[in-house]
Amino acid sequence: MFYFILYIIIGVPVTMEIASDLLDREGPIYREDTAVFVSQSGETADTLLALQYALDNGALCVGITNTVGSAIARNTHCGVHINAGAEIGVASTKVNVAFKDVIFFISFYIVLLFV
Repeated sequence: MFYFILYIIIGVPVTMEIASDLLDREGPIYREDTAVFVSQSGETADTLLALQYALDNGALCVGITNTVGSAIARNTHCGVHINAGAEIGVASTKVNVAFKDVIFFISFYIVLLFV
């Protein structure tokens, strides 16, 4: 959805990576890039390492998490707290839906800036 809205509609290049894959292949991240990190707990080890990698390369880092005060919330330049409630299971439906909603609205806002 994020890819479709940004790349197909307005031509902004978008890549999506699993944090561990980004680190394994040392994917290119540049100063003019924006890296968005999504984590339910905000403490996922691979995601934190990928965040540090992006920060070291000078990218603007945005965090989307459900936990106020988490490591991702503290270490990103800016972010969104989705406030979906307590995390009961590893893949709770309400948090997944909230993540998709936030990503959609961020994408839609970027489209409005370019149109």
